[in-house]
Amino acid sequence: MAEQGSAVEHAQRAGQQRAAKEQAPGKQRESGEQQAGQQRQAAQPSQQRQQEQQAQQEQQAREAAWPGSGPPAAAQSAAQRVVFVGAESTGKSTLAEYLARVYDSVSVPEIGRFIWEQKQGKLDADDYVDIALKHRQAEDEAMQRARRWLFVDTNALTTLLLGLQFGQVTPPAPAELLRCADECAARYAHTFVCADDIPYEEQEVRENEAWRGRIQRLVLQDLEARGIPYTIVRGSVEERAAQVMGVLDARPPA
Repeated sequence: MAEQGSAVEHAQRAGQQRAAKEQAPGKQRESGEQQAGQQRQAAQPSQQRQQEQQAQQEQQAREAAWPGSGPPAAAQSAAQRVVFVGAESTGKSTLAEYLARVYDSVSVPEIGRFIWEQKQGKLDADDYVDIALKHRQAEDEAMQRARRWLFVDTNALTTLLLGLQFGQVTPPAPAELLRCADECAARYAHTFVCADDIPYEEQEVRENEAWRGRIQRLVLQDLEARGIPYTIVRGSVEERAAQVMGVLDARPPA
């Protein structure tokens, strides 16, 4: 009986040893998986921190590269409006677009030109109010993308002046149009007058040389009467751009 008991105990111990051996690889795999999971979890915060640091460094690099690649929010806070005025065919739109490329910014076209063409020149006082308001709206939207300078072709002063000269706005002019014109003095960081020293551009909607000269004189008289400082730019597009840049680059940052 003792031998049988000893044999049974021996068999039980052998079975337990085999079971332990069979379970050992599974436990080792489970332990290995747990360790790998813990390592992945430990690595995630580190990777996240690295990504955050990299994003912060990229942001700082963009801000340091101002004005060429600064973020839109920073651009908007620092951007200032620059307006080009003058009679028809004096190169305002060409100069505004040229300088927008130079400064990696944007320009605003003359909204009144589009409305004039759509209505074939048949405008009334309400249309001129609409032109002034839509032009201001276009400026405000462009400020979201502007970098340092927003280059604007024409403003409400010229809109009012042309309406009066065409006889499509009669005194008293609409209060909203007058308000937009009056606010031009403070709205723009600097006003540039494009001289009428370039060849007249013959188009159906454009006036003759005599008319252009008359409007040019009225633009200058209006600026003088309102006490708005201005700079006249002359010559080719490149020469005018150099004159504008000389004025703007001498101004302190906003």
